[in-house]
Amino acid sequence: MNDKKNCPLCGEEILAVAIRCKHCAGDLKNSITAAKADETRKTLKQRVKDIYQNSGLKQKQIFCWPVPEDKVAYARQAYASSLKNNEEILLLGENKQLGKLSAGFILTDHHFYYCGVNSGDNIFSGSRKGFVQLNQIKSMVFQQGRWDFFELNGIGPRNSDLIPYYFQFGTWAGLGISKERNFLNTLFKDIQYSFNDISENISITYQSSSSNAEPVNLTPNNNPVLKGEKKHGCMKTGCSVIIGLIMLAIGILALIIGSHL
Repeated sequence: MNDKKNCPLCGEEILAVAIRCKHCAGDLKNSITAAKADETRKTLKQRVKDIYQNSGLKQKQIFCWPVPEDKVAYARQAYASSLKNNEEILLLGENKQLGKLSAGFILTDHHFYYCGVNSGDNIFSGSRKGFVQLNQIKSMVFQQGRWDFFELNGIGPRNSDLIPYYFQFGTWAGLGISKERNFLNTLFKDIQYSFNDISENISITYQSSSSNAEPVNLTPNNNPVLKGEKKHGCMKTGCSVIIGLIMLAIGILALIIGSHL
């Protein structure tokens, strides 16, 4: 009977008797450190839920566990296609403008997936999206601006093409009033020790491995975004002209109707 379990390092499914993960090449013989990393992930859910319940958030832009299935399905389609079924989804945020996703994220027990606007000027400029492993997060800070944005390990949208300019969830974020931004900053500051603990135990486990496989690069100075893409929006391909003509036609039609009333 081939019993299965999830690798405590990368979350992929492996045989229960495995001593090395076939996906990440982590050495599971060092069961103490691997188990510590796995246990830390399990405590994240309750900690995130406690902070969320005490945040006073009322707007349904940020959802805590359990997250609605339709929100998860949309996120998978829009930016989190790499999300694994065995990942525990802890938190999901979604902000749409004119029916178009302006910013979104999923925090799981293994990754932080995100998507946001390519340029702060408008929501039609395309998207920047990617994901990062929790053990690579050394700091996550959500900054106030004309459009809120986040900095990952001190790297912001001006430093990386994969970090979005627009990451705003609160209605009054542009005026400096944002419970959502304050909540996210409080949350990530509080659970940073968990990320550090996971990183430390994963590093020990990888160091004990005799495999030639390359582990995840944990150098703090490196851009931690493992995979992402920058997409140009329709404003780059002439849709701005079409939208302008439509608005002009609506304006002319309104004037004509108004003159006959």
